[in-house]
Amino acid sequence: AMNTIGDIYVLLSENAALATDQRLKFLEDALNLGYKRTLSVNRNDLDAAVGVAETQYAMGKLCSTQGETANASQMYLASAQRYGSVLSDPKLWNDFGDVHERSNFLYNAAVAMSSVGGDAALAEAVQTIKACVSFGVINPMEILSDSDLASIHSRLQSA
Repeated sequence: AMNTIGDIYVLLSENAALATDQRLKFLEDALNLGYKRTLSVNRNDLDAAVGVAETQYAMGKLCSTQGETANASQMYLASAQRYGSVLSDPKLWNDFGDVHERSNFLYNAAVAMSSVGGDAALAEAVQTIKACVSFGVINPMEILSDSDLASIHSRLQSA
């Protein structure tokens, strides 16, 4: 039920007609009233963990559009760390249903990691996107045309 609250606030935040501050507030509510509350009850809730990672990335993107580089960087890092914690937890990873879910998760994780920047995060993003491609759901050309992954395009082409 608390994840649903988070999902509703995320949907509300996607209304581009709203002021960015209002959209950010909805995302904060998604985190605090939804996903993080679920994790306080069950830290192994996959949907909540993924919800936190996705919401933090969305917050970073909104901050970035407002020129709030420091806040954006902080949100991207938090998102990448949350994605990483799910990836490194066999219990959570095994809770994913099918290859499409796993592939989408890996793709989003790579986007968050590439947004962090720096050699370590970019190298991790490359490894993550390669794992994503190995499932055969995402076409490598899709990756090379995605501007959210621009920071790793050259690394992928030379790898």
